[in-house]
Amino acid sequence: MKNRKKGRMIFLLILILGVTVGFALLSTTLKINGTAGIKANTWSVHWDDESVEPTAGSNITPTTAAHTTDSKQEVLEFAVSLELPGDNYEFTVDAVNDGTIAGQLDTIVLKLYEEDGTTEITTIPSYLEYYITNADGSPIVENQVIAANGGRQTYKVKIGIKSTETNIPTGRVIKPKIEVPYVQKNKDVDPCNNFATDSWSTINTKVKNNPAAYPIGCEKEVEIGNDIGTHKVRVVNNENCNNESQTACGFVLEFTDIILESRMNNETDTSYTTGGNIGGWQNSVVRGYLNYQIINYFPEDLRNVIRDTTVVSGHNYQEDENFVTIDKLYLLSPKEIYGINAHDTAANATSQLKYYHDLGVDEDHYDAVVKKNGNVNAMWWLRSSNEDSITYFYHVDDDGSIDDNYAHYNRGISPAFRVGK
Repeated sequence: MKNRKKGRMIFLLILILGVTVGFALLSTTLKINGTAGIKANTWSVHWDDESVEPTAGSNITPTTAAHTTDSKQEVLEFAVSLELPGDNYEFTVDAVNDGTIAGQLDTIVLKLYEEDGTTEITTIPSYLEYYITNADGSPIVENQVIAANGGRQTYKVKIGIKSTETNIPTGRVIKPKIEVPYVQKNKDVDPCNNFATDSWSTINTKVKNNPAAYPIGCEKEVEIGNDIGTHKVRVVNNENCNNESQTACGFVLEFTDIILESRMNNETDTSYTTGGNIGGWQNSVVRGYLNYQIINYFPEDLRNVIRDTTVVSGHNYQEDENFVTIDKLYLLSPKEIYGINAHDTAANATSQLKYYHDLGVDEDHYDAVVKKNGNVNAMWWLRSSNEDSITYFYHVDDDGSIDDNYAHYNRGISPAFRVGK
């Protein structure tokens, strides 16, 4: 660890694993009893023990009480037995910052010690593999921020015997220690890792390698032509996922305000065969307007990195299947904001965006969903049809709550898009 100046606040995520190596080869039993600790000074950083979850990458079930925490949830303990080459145990856990001071990640330190815990081992044994990463497997990067007032960071921890190992020594106990130190956010270091000033090409390269390269909530200005003006986008998701709809997966950006107003669709005709929400997002006026006209007013360097996104959208009760489109720009759905299904047939195809999840947004808590058109709170369209109607699409009300209304009403448009891979 680096020396810290007096008064600097630090907490450590410490993973200490006791590894007992058995007798030989396939009959070997590797005993692991681990602790992961966070120590906080004046801020409140702790483990959320309810978030602990073995991953699909783990092929071992803990043989003892796998995870316990102390009363302050600063120490997470786990125990597992590994018997064969290739055996491993992998889990995710959330660190939570309930304090009012943001934390900024310093340099990670990885060291191995003998059984006494003080004698350092300089060469990693060939039979052992272990790591700690972000939840999606991407590396933890320096200056990564855990936000104040409820910010979360999900870590993935793995320990195991390499599958290629054929000769394991006997009688040795090794204690790996991984220190992930956060210090009080340095005012001289941009917590958004230069998101506001990086070129779109640079942003695209960074998030291809690591979707979490820029923290949730970071903002950047975009100048849109045709007198639409300058508006801001913010990071609302930076984790990969495997949803059918890609709209809440990977590196997702949304506009922070209303960039224009439009009808969602034309007024329903008297035969109820066109207009309204018939054909859903796929046949809406807004979809064509955004993807074949408005996007052409975006800066060229931004247009060049916006990804094609698979968008799954719901249908009304007279239609049989969800609509699947490939779009550059799209509107959000109720599930992606509020984490609820509403009366949206495509809700299970997507998930809540991390930005809204971390802020605790749901049907009863929606202040963070408010967007403005200029200086005035505005209603803005979502892409989802109300399943129970042939005329209504969902929208966000001017107080941030979810509502629905006739498709031919003018409402705000605040699209989302993705970059990276």
